[in-house]
Amino acid sequence: MLGQLGDQDTIKGLPFLRADGLLYMVETDGRRRLCIPATCAREVIADAHERHFHAGRTRLWQDLSASFAIPRLSAMIDEFYRQV
Repeated sequence: MLGQLGDQDTIKGLPFLRADGLLYMVETDGRRRLCIPATCAREVIADAHERHFHAGRTRLWQDLSASFAIPRLSAMIDEFYRQV
């Protein structure tokens, strides 16, 4: 994906934006969500779980999906809770 951006900050026809070396998914309302690679998702989920006083699955999904674009977020949260 980043390779497709080249020197541009957007990919024509796709809802992504690169800013300050980070990749964002741009929602139709203009809101940006930071793209998190699957390899980093567990760490982000664990950190959010701790910071939100061990919030349940639904609250954790709501909080994370509002700010981040994480592939298979719901499934990754389920997997996280099976392991804690």
